Amino acid sequence: MKKYIILLFILSALSLFANEKKSVLVMPLKGLVETDSKSVTEMLTSMLSSKKIFKVISVSTEINSIEKGLSKENYNEYENIMIDIAKKNNADYVVVGSVNKFGSNSQLHIKMIKVDNKEVIYGDFTEFFYIDSTQKFISNICERFAAILENKEFIY
Repeated sequence: MKKYIILLFILSALSLFANEKKSVLVMPLKGLVETDSKSVTEMLTSMLSSKKIFKVISVSTEINSIEKGLSKENYNEYENIMIDIAKKNNADYVVVGSVNKFGSNSQLHIKMIKVDNKEVIYGDFTEFFYIDSTQKFISNICERFAAILENKEFIY
């Protein structure tokens, strides 16, 4: 009887651990004007929050002032600072991104990084003319993030 109680306890503990939400910090995207960055960040935050697997952590106001002090060419510097901020906020994952302009078109790059080892979980990009046209891409990438962390197959 003791063995069954212990086994039941272990299975319950594993079940609770498996259902634990992953904390994710969504950072403002580098290379966008502040209003567009806020819009994309809000879309990402909203879509990730709707997934049961994520607990989205709010960003502090210090980030905008940090980003303004960074060189535009050094994306690695930006990414490392964002990972450090995510660590300070006890996030498991951080979502970072950037926008690069090429003539009249732009590219939106977004990726999720595991904070403790800086492993890129998934990243993707899309080209756009207007930032509002990126909503479907952002929705798809959020679905992909959730599927990967839930170990589920993702179909576009």
